[in-house]
Amino acid sequence: MTEQTQNTETQAIGTTQPAPVTTATPAQVAAIQSAQSNLPTTGNTVPAPEPVQIDRLGHNETFTFTDKNGFNWDYELQFPGVRKAYEILDNARMANGVLSNSLLYDGYCENVIVKPAGLTLDDFDNRPGLDEVMEAVDTFCGKRLS
Repeated sequence: MTEQTQNTETQAIGTTQPAPVTTATPAQVAAIQSAQSNLPTTGNTVPAPEPVQIDRLGHNETFTFTDKNGFNWDYELQFPGVRKAYEILDNARMANGVLSNSLLYDGYCENVIVKPAGLTLDDFDNRPGLDEVMEAVDTFCGKRLS
C-alpha cells in the first residue's frame, strides 16, 4: 500500500485534521456583527425583564371584628412605610431581645390603625377583640414588608 492510499483510507475512516484557526481583523468583526444585527428575527426574542413595581403605601385594608353579639367593629389599616414599620418593631424590643406586646401594640395603634382615629391600647379595656385586631395588624404589616 502506498503512502497516499494510507492517507486516503485514514481520512475515509474519520480521522480528520482540525481546521486551521484564522484571525479576523476588527473591520471584519464589525462587518459580521452589522450583518447579524440586520438579519430578520424569528419572533423568538425574549423581552428584557422589567423591575417589579411595589406599591406598599397604595391601599388601605379594612379589618372587621365581629363580637359574640354580632356587632361589627371596623378598623382601617394603613401601612406606615418600611422605615416606620421597622422602627415600631425596634422600639418594642426589650434589652433581652423579646418583643414587648404593650409597646408593639401602642405602635400599631398610633401608626397603623387609622380608623377609628386616635385609638389607643387602653381603649381595648371596653372593646372586644384585642388579640384578633392586633394579629390582623401584624399580618397586614408583615405582608407589606415582605
